[in-house]
Amino acid sequence: MDNYEYMNISAISDALICEICRNPFINPVILPYPCERTYCLKCIQSNLEKHSNNCMQCNKKSLSNTELKNESPILRKMLDNLLVRCRSCAQINIQRSNFSKHIQQMCPKRIVSCSANDIQCSWKGHFDQLNQHFNVCPYEKLRTPLTKLINDVQRLDQLDQLQTNFQNLKIKFQQQQNQIEQIENENKILNEQINEMKKFEIEHKNLNEKNNEQINEINQLKNKKQTIQDQCDQYKTTINDLIIELKTLSISLQQANISIEKFEKENKLLQEDSNQLNFSQINYKTLDELYQQQQIQIDSFNKENQYLQEELLYYKQELEQLNQHFKQIQTENQQFHQRYVLYNRENNTLNEQNQQLNQQLIIYKKNLQQLNQDFKQMQIDNQQLKEQSVRYKIEIDELTIKNKRLEAKLYKPIIQSHSKSTIT
Repeated sequence: MDNYEYMNISAISDALICEICRNPFINPVILPYPCERTYCLKCIQSNLEKHSNNCMQCNKKSLSNTELKNESPILRKMLDNLLVRCRSCAQINIQRSNFSKHIQQMCPKRIVSCSANDIQCSWKGHFDQLNQHFNVCPYEKLRTPLTKLINDVQRLDQLDQLQTNFQNLKIKFQQQQNQIEQIENENKILNEQINEMKKFEIEHKNLNEKNNEQINEINQLKNKKQTIQDQCDQYKTTINDLIIELKTLSISLQQANISIEKFEKENKLLQEDSNQLNFSQINYKTLDELYQQQQIQIDSFNKENQYLQEELLYYKQELEQLNQHFKQIQTENQQFHQRYVLYNRENNTLNEQNQQLNQQLIIYKKNLQQLNQDFKQMQIDNQQLKEQSVRYKIEIDELTIKNKRLEAKLYKPIIQSHSKSTIT
């Protein structure tokens, strides 16, 4: 709109005029029902922003850009056929739809740049002045040497860029080397940790062996305890049998003592009878024989009583030994129980240490795998950087050779002209 004006704008129908800008529509859109008014797209967008997206007609409904509909093609065709005048060249009767083509390609007053702008000419002016400028443009006259010089400068810039890239690659390569050294140091530390873990594994293995030995010893002690318990039960049975037998012997001994007392009484009576019947030799002989028999029985009872007393003493001694042995077994049983509790504690401690060592070993293995992967990736990146550095170095050498050749070509005419002027 700034570069053209409408021909006979008063004759344009009001149906083609925007109520906001008071000019013919540009990109006309229709508001939704119930307003259904037509406005320029930019005008209605600006108006909606000012009125918080409320309709400018009813001020109620909130609108969005998606609700705006394009105007009919017929109206757009009528707008495109409107005639305008170019403000730059004053050409008239240009259809508005063709004005963009006119201002870009046909208008003699359009702003253009010099054709030598590719070799640093900064002139800009009207198209009808381009030929006049072209005839006096110093850059165009020096196009050939300037083109070579610009190309040389571009090559130098490329060389500088390559050198910068090369320096960056060197820095990156050094950083990669530092990272590799760091990873190697970390790998060394991990190897040391792995060696420590191996030592821990050996120690753990020894602890397991010791634990197994203790378990075997505990099992042996259990078996020994069971054997002792069986012996105790057997001794208890034997003691009970001995007690029963001792009771039986005591009863027999009491009966023997009663018989001895009875025989002694009878003997005493017989003695009394013997004293009274001394006068009768036959009775005396009979009584004497009876007395001898009774004396033999008494001796037999005394021997049997002595034997029973000796046997009772033997059983008492054996019972005392059994009681002492039983007390010793109880003491050993208590010691075994204490050792068993101690072994259980040591076993629990060893199991906890084993779990901690296993967890540390898993963590170390994961860290080692990650470091190995990082180290391999660093080696790959390092190799790529070396190859890229070699390529850049070759390119820099080639560009340096080309640059020297170009400098020789550039300075050779200058030296020749200088030598000619000196000769003159």
